[in-house]
Amino acid sequence: MKVAGKQKGRRKNISPKYEMDNELEKIALEIEAEAIQMRLDYEENPSEESGSVVVIHQESEFLDEEE
Repeated sequence: MKVAGKQKGRRKNISPKYEMDNELEKIALEIEAEAIQMRLDYEENPSEESGSVVVIHQESEFLDEEE
């Protein structure tokens, strides 16, 4: 006698788009969690090298100016 219902070991017919969306959601959550941890770590241990960097090209007009 067969019993209707799920058979052990068989998967439902889930669309590939649903599986991809689900996987992307997991990845997005992992990235967000890592970003939060990085921000918290930086707030507790700020870098001494952080800040603005000014880059002047070797042919820049700023190098021609004299003070």
